[in-house]
Amino acid sequence: MSKFKQEAHAVLASRRFRERDRVEKLQDVLLQDEIYRSLNSQKIDLRADMARLASLNQDISAQKNQYSQIVAEMEKRMNELGINKEDLAVSYVCPLCKDTGFVDGKECACLKQLVYARLRAHCGSLVTDESDFDNVDFSVYPENQKERFQKFYRFLKITSDKFPNNENKIIGIYGPVGVGKTHGISVFANNLMKRGYSVFYLNSAEMNSLFLKYHLAREADKADIWEPLIDCDLLILDDLGAEQNINNVTQNYLYCLLNERHHKTTVFTSNLDEELLREKYDDRVFSRLGHKLRSTIIKLKGKDLRFN
Repeated sequence: MSKFKQEAHAVLASRRFRERDRVEKLQDVLLQDEIYRSLNSQKIDLRADMARLASLNQDISAQKNQYSQIVAEMEKRMNELGINKEDLAVSYVCPLCKDTGFVDGKECACLKQLVYARLRAHCGSLVTDESDFDNVDFSVYPENQKERFQKFYRFLKITSDKFPNNENKIIGIYGPVGVGKTHGISVFANNLMKRGYSVFYLNSAEMNSLFLKYHLAREADKADIWEPLIDCDLLILDDLGAEQNINNVTQNYLYCLLNERHHKTTVFTSNLDEELLREKYDDRVFSRLGHKLRSTIIKLKGKDLRFN
């Protein structure tokens, strides 16, 4: 079980505990009242007597009437004490699963929403909350570009459907500023997170800062910085090549990161073309970014089509 799902289950457990604790405290208040406590004792004794008589096939109609009278008196006393009968009912945030996270053995929508919220908070600053490829509006593209971008989103949808068993683990998306690269990978990321996969998004400046932080960190702190980059199901490196090259940091750690994630999917975007990106990085790094057998390269063209 992922840590995000564990956290979601902990939230549900906390909800159940708080609500049951609230009800128990109200019951304690009632049982401290002498009149209510006496009525409650009579009700318990009467219930036992009714069960005994019923087992002997004897008439219990008189006891039922008495029981109803006691219950009515108890409700009256509760109202006098400022407590309604409804207050003693356990109220669940999710009535479908009663805050257990499961309905008929299947995960409840509330659990999935909690997991997604935690995945989304951990992910980073995506440019949209959209997660459905069918909701992408292609009317923003000129007619001569529409087919290209429809193919782009079809590729992302197919990759998402196959995830994590998609064949190519490196996906490179090239294109000019504002053409829609980041929007596309944001929809892709949200779609995966809705299904419970972990995503970590970094733009190139954030990536560089994280590498430098790791480089300067104490040995005892390094794992906490590095492991989220390795452990996430999908890593997104946005605007790669725009970062400043820090000696002994940027290229070294990017190479190590790509190497250690060889079995997991990494998506990068770049405003540079392949030749300029090759000039930016040494052959070790670029060979990982454009590996012929392990990468899919997508080139988007067009005007600045900033999504709102």
